Amino acid sequence: MASLIGQPAAAQGEGELVLETKSCNRSRMMNKLKQEPNQGPCAKVVIEQVDGNAITIHFWARGDERGTSNSLSLAGTTKTPLSCRLNKCRLSQPLQLELDNAKEVDYDNKGTESSLPSAWPAVGSCQLSPEAVSCSARSLFNASWQAKATF
Repeated sequence: MASLIGQPAAAQGEGELVLETKSCNRSRMMNKLKQEPNQGPCAKVVIEQVDGNAITIHFWARGDERGTSNSLSLAGTTKTPLSCRLNKCRLSQPLQLELDNAKEVDYDNKGTESSLPSAWPAVGSCQLSPEAVSCSARSLFNASWQAKATF
């Protein structure tokens, strides 16, 4: 478990936490009718803290072609920030993230964005713990996202 939560930290700030997943899945539904392409299993989760309260969770997956990838990013604020030191963060206690946007981006085999980001204002929440993350969000445009991972 210690390898999942990074180095001990004494201060809050900016940084990220990269987590390899045991299981991971994400989906986007439009008009509650169908699951969109480029959704499904994901390979890793990156939790990025921009400041003490702003956090983005990136659910990374392989793309349709060899070497490509895509990400679903859900961002919002928390009252219980991660502990970060030297740009490395750890999740030492469960926290809840109140979401305010969702974004999807495709990347080519060089890691360059191959599509314009699709971004939406969204409402929802994520529950994070050292063992799992579970998110649910919806936009005003009849889109909804579900993302879950265990570590």
